[in-house]
Amino acid sequence: MTPKLGSGYNSPRTLEAAAGLVALVNTRPHAQVGDSLAQPEVGEDVIRRFGGEPGRTDPAVLRQVAELRDALARALSNDASESERAWSDVSRLLRSATVRRVFTPAGVVLEPAEGDLLMSGIAQAVQDVVEADSWSRLRVCSSDLCELAFYDSTRSRTQKWDSYETCGNRANVAAHRARLHPRVEE
Repeated sequence: MTPKLGSGYNSPRTLEAAAGLVALVNTRPHAQVGDSLAQPEVGEDVIRRFGGEPGRTDPAVLRQVAELRDALARALSNDASESERAWSDVSRLLRSATVRRVFTPAGVVLEPAEGDLLMSGIAQAVQDVVEADSWSRLRVCSSDLCELAFYDSTRSRTQKWDSYETCGNRANVAAHRARLHPRVEE
């Protein structure tokens, strides 16, 4: 079997799709940050990434995108039953994105047949990441103070933090201090 052009976890197409999904998921309220999809500079960037037109997107579609974003964030969960429910929600929400498949030498591309271009763009990104067997590389930072989504591009798929310099360093310093000064339980 000949691999598809541009397939794989580090192909430009997969990386671009993953970056868009990470940006979308990171607009959700998490840790100390509120919902940033409604902020013009953030929301417009996310909308553009998926082929939507900032300022011309129907508010009902934006509400649907926010619901889809939350379902995608839940799909990143390590809890199998939560992830299964989340994927069911993703499928339900993307039903409104009526698309046609266009076959190219680089693979299958989804184009909107009818409905909203933004939802079709998100559907394409999800398909690209899943087809590249890279969904498991999308993760949420292990730091409770952060909880940002990120794409693990390591070969070993072992990245735990979105940034080793901040979140990873904090976790390692806290673990080191705990080893030096163990708490005595009464």
